[in-house]
Amino acid sequence: MLAVLLFVAALAVGTHGQTASIARAQEAPSPSPSPSFSPQQVPEQPNPIPSPTRYVAPGVGGTPVPIFVTPPPNPEDFPRVNRGATPIPTQTPAPANIQGTPAPQPLPSGLARVTADELYGNNSPTGGFTAYGHVRLEYATGTVTADQAVYDAQTKILRATGHVLLSQASGDTATAQALEYHADTDRVEMFDVEGSTANIVAGGEPIQGRLYYKGKEAVLDPNGHTIIKDGYITTCEPNHVAYHVTGREIEIRPHDRLIAKGSTLFLGQVAVAALGVLALPLTQVAQTRQSSYAPRIGYNSAYGVFIREFINFYRGPNWYGTYHVDFYQKVGIGLGADLYFQRLDGRGGGSFTFYELNNNGAQQALSGTRKTITSTLQYQRLFTDHLQAAINFDYSGQSALFTALPTTTSTNVSVTHSGARSTTSYVVTDTASGPSHSFGGIVQHTVAFSPDFTQSLGLNLQDNANPGAFSRAVGFNWD
Repeated sequence: MLAVLLFVAALAVGTHGQTASIARAQEAPSPSPSPSFSPQQVPEQPNPIPSPTRYVAPGVGGTPVPIFVTPPPNPEDFPRVNRGATPIPTQTPAPANIQGTPAPQPLPSGLARVTADELYGNNSPTGGFTAYGHVRLEYATGTVTADQAVYDAQTKILRATGHVLLSQASGDTATAQALEYHADTDRVEMFDVEGSTANIVAGGEPIQGRLYYKGKEAVLDPNGHTIIKDGYITTCEPNHVAYHVTGREIEIRPHDRLIAKGSTLFLGQVAVAALGVLALPLTQVAQTRQSSYAPRIGYNSAYGVFIREFINFYRGPNWYGTYHVDFYQKVGIGLGADLYFQRLDGRGGGSFTFYELNNNGAQQALSGTRKTITSTLQYQRLFTDHLQAAINFDYSGQSALFTALPTTTSTNVSVTHSGARSTTSYVVTDTASGPSHSFGGIVQHTVAFSPDFTQSLGLNLQDNANPGAFSRAVGFNWD
């Protein structure tokens, strides 16, 4: 007998090789039984008998007892089958498919399908079913295989146990002791999970190999967003883990980053550094800035022994960065930050860096300065498809022991308009260092008359002012 079941209304069955279709938010009448091709008609099965014993979670206290159980048929209820060398066919052979069998299409979101060797259940909205042997769950973004599974129609949760394997459409895989599939949201929860992904980038280039992870619990949303609790990650093969990074919570954002909170770097079994928040890009687009994840320890003649600590933070693809805490034996202590930001609409973004080096007593006596400050701001803005602007600002200054030292600033602002065949750029620069000042302006217009012929016109102005001196230059160019 072949039975087709809706997830919220499971038909009572008790034979081998069964299929259950899963629907998220609707009920359907029980389907009619499929015609049998056996020599004899199988007697109609009795109504399901409620079990007085409630379901026991698989793996706890022995074999689970379904909520509603249909007694399996007696052997004499089946037709006699020739057990000789040539078995009697159970159905008429289908004609050959000359055009080939089309590949199965993935299920839409909200629908799932369960197949197993045996299915026992009840078609009540408050019932459910139990599946045994070669259980296979297929849903929109993945496939789960297990030894057994139990579905509760009231909670709309299917719990699978025994050799659980999750395979996702992206190629990622994971194994677990147990898995819960939420039919109403397509969310998956895995317990004592180990998995791997090949979608990872470092230094702007895809990593050859896979990223492996392990955790007490993992929650996977339909869009691929994953949270692993109390786990670790590594790029080493599982049979030889030379290093790994642990995390209180490891978040995987598809097509963006992997973020480990409360992370620690281990070499073998030895913890060597507390990393805080580790943000690892998973795509080449996300790798917009070079990041350092572990402290740098070393020695040279200028700094002596030095320790450079990097504390990363990540609020999202539009706001993240790194804090710096550095110790230099012969110089002093450095504090700084690298901040990266972007508009929510993606039409602008930039960076801001700041670093302050506080000299120790020996360095102050040697150089005569207390501290040095440097800062940089960069911002780009796309106003329309034809108009964009950019600004760059740099600052550097020193604090001396007995006198004031001049600061240096540099500003560059540019606006560019792009037409069908022409481009016009406006650039303004301003530089100041103590009493000296420099100002410049450039206008450049380029016209493309053909792919092989272009014409450029340019006008520039440059003013320089120093104590007791002033100069101005005006230029015109034609190319």
